[in-house]
Amino acid sequence: MSELQETNLEQPDLRPERVQEGIAAPWPAIGEPVLPVPPAVSPPCGTNDVARLRPERVQERLQKMPGWSLAAGGEAVERVRTLASPMTAADYAGVILREAARAKQTVRVGLEGARVVIQVMAPVHDQARGAIGLKQLDFAAALA
Repeated sequence: MSELQETNLEQPDLRPERVQEGIAAPWPAIGEPVLPVPPAVSPPCGTNDVARLRPERVQERLQKMPGWSLAAGGEAVERVRTLASPMTAADYAGVILREAARAKQTVRVGLEGARVVIQVMAPVHDQARGAIGLKQLDFAAALA
């Protein structure tokens, strides 16, 4: 038997009792959320964790951000870019998603060939989409 074949004979110990010790989590029942829903916590009295802007202030700010506009319904700001190739568009979309994860911003990115649609979404409060705030506008402006 060759040395390569001998190393392949070693297999991890997957006895049923080891698997049940916490390696595998049980599947959620039908209708249960896949991820746990965090409890709603209201900010302390007198503080506001989200900087909200009046609609006219959002429009003023968007005028200073070329290419960005308020999406239908006012729940996002969006920008459409057409890049040199589909590969460049896919790379750009990856950069957008990575930066959104770092900044803890909710975004939607759509790809269609060399065209990229970016939407920076308003935060969710009490299971409903809130209003566009300073954090979302600052993030969108930084993407330019």
